Amino acid sequence: MVTFDAIATLWPILLVVVNGVYSHLTARGKANESKIIEIEAVHTGEINGLRSELSSATERISVLEATGSQLPTYSDLSRLDGRVTEVAKSVSEIKGEIRAGNRLLDNIHKVLLAERGE
Repeated sequence: MVTFDAIATLWPILLVVVNGVYSHLTARGKANESKIIEIEAVHTGEINGLRSELSSATERISVLEATGSQLPTYSDLSRLDGRVTEVAKSVSEIKGEIRAGNRLLDNIHKVLLAERGE
């Protein structure tokens, strides 16, 4: 059986061991906390810079999305291509008519010059 003298002898040793373990555990926590605070202080500028860049990128993406929604679609471009083709055909027809008119004008000119020359 454990006697009172044995407990009285071991009690100070037990207190020292418990105090040492407690001090070690709390010191680690304080060291970790101070290290975290130090890291946050060092990198606060970088974090704020990244937040600013992210905000800027978000704004640019919003502008691009708004602009993209106003761009013509494939069907719009297809209709525009059809209209341009129609205009090209009309211009080609007008070009042919102008050539015919120019030939007629040249012939009239030749006839008038020939009559004058007689």
